[in-house]
Amino acid sequence: MINILKSFIITILVSTIFAFIIEPFWKTFIITTLLQFIIFYFFNTLYQGYIVKKAMELNIQLENEKAKSTVTLPCPSCNYIQQVEMSFNKTTTYKCDKCNTEIKAEPNVKNYLTTNPIYVEK
Repeated sequence: MINILKSFIITILVSTIFAFIIEPFWKTFIITTLLQFIIFYFFNTLYQGYIVKKAMELNIQLENEKAKSTVTLPCPSCNYIQQVEMSFNKTTTYKCDKCNTEIKAEPNVKNYLTTNPIYVEK
């Protein structure tokens, strides 16, 4: 509420200053006030659009970074071990650094049932 009141007072003050400089007073005052509202409305609309666009770009970039991971994989033909950047939501194709073979790596998540041994005293 204080910010709205402060903004309204600044608008009136600027309109009054322009009205004292340019004659007739009331006509200039009204025109300057309306122009300020119109200009700042368009400015805020464009700025909000820019902020929303930037936030969406950052969100997409964040989601892409969260899905990436680096894994150590051996080459199936020469067993050369290398670091491969993989995404958990799509298949990755890469070339072996040693033998230049094209390799396809698929993300594979498995879960296993853990067993806890029970020791029974005899």
